Amino acid sequence: MHVTVGSAKQYTETHENGKKMTVKFCGECGCAIYKTHESYPGTVVILAGTLDDPEGLEQSKPERELFTKHRFSWLPGLKWAEQTPEF
Repeated sequence: MHVTVGSAKQYTETHENGKKMTVKFCGECGCAIYKTHESYPGTVVILAGTLDDPEGLEQSKPERELFTKHRFSWLPGLKWAEQTPEF
């Protein structure tokens, strides 16, 4: 994963579970690009709307669903993905 234009800026905050979460964002428009969380070392949460290659989204099949405790009853989970109630 890499930023293709410009360079990402970041901020780190304490998440609701007490762990640190870092958000990388565009230094020009402020749009979030991806996140990391100390509860999941080595894992990057990529915001799908930031992918500029149509194949990128196809190749980015989710491995985990986050915040499933907030899922609407009418929205089914991804059967192949790990289900995580929080972040």
